[in-house]
Amino acid sequence: MALSVLSLVGSFEITTILVVGAGWLIRKNLKKLAIILVIYAGGMGIELAGKTFINHPGPPEVYHRYQLSFVFPSSGVQTGNSYPSGHSYRTVFLAVLAWPLIKKKEWRAVVMAYVFLMLVSRVSLGEHWASDVVGGGLLGIILGRIASRK
Repeated sequence: MALSVLSLVGSFEITTILVVGAGWLIRKNLKKLAIILVIYAGGMGIELAGKTFINHPGPPEVYHRYQLSFVFPSSGVQTGNSYPSGHSYRTVFLAVLAWPLIKKKEWRAVVMAYVFLMLVSRVSLGEHWASDVVGGGLLGIILGRIASRK
């Protein structure tokens, strides 16, 4: 159940709100926030392109273990393929973006645990293969680093 809740928190809707907040706290400038959001949206475009054009079906439904009756509208967007993981992309992007804001070691450990659990949840819940998670995570690292420098 806990991983299903984590999966819900990693949805497009909630993560986007957190990215906007982190982007604002980092830059406090609407122009720079807009650049961060364009980079973030570009990553989602790359995710969608990967899921559309890379023939990489996800795990069979028999492996799906999501236990909540509630889902956000973005959960209805299905391409039939699973590479790269959008949850992994968005979570890692957010963590990379927020990292400079976090000064205490304890809070950095919390962020690292959150990212780790989110990545594990994608495979554990039967939503993605490990390769999907790695691909999404790498996309999040690359674009998060670019966004945090703008």
